[in-house]
Amino acid sequence: MAQNGTPPQKARKKGASRQTSLRDIAQDLGVSLSLVSKVLSGRLGTTKVREEVKASILRRAEELNYRPNSLASALQSGRTGTIGLIVHPSGVRGSGLFEEFLRGLTAVLEQQNLRLWLRYFEDNGAFYPQWHKYSAREVDGLIVAGIHHYEMDECLIKLVEEKLPVVTAFALDTVKGIPNVNPNPDDSSYLATKHLIENGCKRIAYIDNFELRKSGYQQALKDHGIAYDAQLVNECSNENAFRPEIGAETVAQLIESGISFDALIAQSDPMAFAAVMELQRRGLHVPNDVQVIGFDNSPICELCNPKLSSVANNMRLTGEKAMEAIIDLIEERPFAHPKLPPSLTQRESTVKKKTR
Repeated sequence: MAQNGTPPQKARKKGASRQTSLRDIAQDLGVSLSLVSKVLSGRLGTTKVREEVKASILRRAEELNYRPNSLASALQSGRTGTIGLIVHPSGVRGSGLFEEFLRGLTAVLEQQNLRLWLRYFEDNGAFYPQWHKYSAREVDGLIVAGIHHYEMDECLIKLVEEKLPVVTAFALDTVKGIPNVNPNPDDSSYLATKHLIENGCKRIAYIDNFELRKSGYQQALKDHGIAYDAQLVNECSNENAFRPEIGAETVAQLIESGISFDALIAQSDPMAFAAVMELQRRGLHVPNDVQVIGFDNSPICELCNPKLSSVANNMRLTGEKAMEAIIDLIEERPFAHPKLPPSLTQRESTVKKKTR
């Protein structure tokens, strides 16, 4: 039928599920591929088309859940269709944090038919060679994730000034003027502390290595009418922040100093595991005498006896939102910072105390 007539709708052939193309819609409606492309892109120009034909194309695209092919659109606009990711993975090895982040990120890539340019680095000196070796000409936008190296900030700001879209996914700090997609650190410590308080704990020891996490701990105590006691806080240097042994060392210091405590918040699951082992070695029962909670909800939680309760940020969702953010910047759409609430998995190491 002519393009200005009412097109007939053809039945789709049954087969394996795949992404709907412009050609599918054109064949279903018996119209030209170019007309479908112009209608869905909103670029009709001087092309005249009847309103019922235009409406049928839009309706069929919605019925078939049509999504634009971002790679094709990128190539047509002179872009590469590739997103860059440079990352210094954060978290304790075996926690699976980066793997979850990557799963979320690549899920959006696949939906949008985009490609990933991935490079790792572990120190400041490795970042610059990685970037300059491959250069911005290979990517349409850049995500920098994991551990924040402050020495990189000047380079990232320069890239933005050179009109390269940049998004960071840093755990704590942000680069001025660059969107950062990550859960709020103090939300996770607030959730852990609140959980222990609701279980009946009042003397909650805390291993401190993140200032922002500490503020969540302090705020939860305040909100529940419990005074902050500096004796219950073991401050750790950044170099030793995630050593599992710190969990055991904290327990030993508290007991040997005669400081009473009925709960402990560790900054990683291996640290919490070590704390449980030390408590048991000293004849204390977990959770009856001391409740213990960790962070990251890693596989080690199920190996501990008792099994560890743990708070975790949704890193898969973080990856999804980071990729959505860089695509929005590339397409010059406004960036809205997503809310990424943490979750708590309660196991055997924390339990509501029985009232006497």
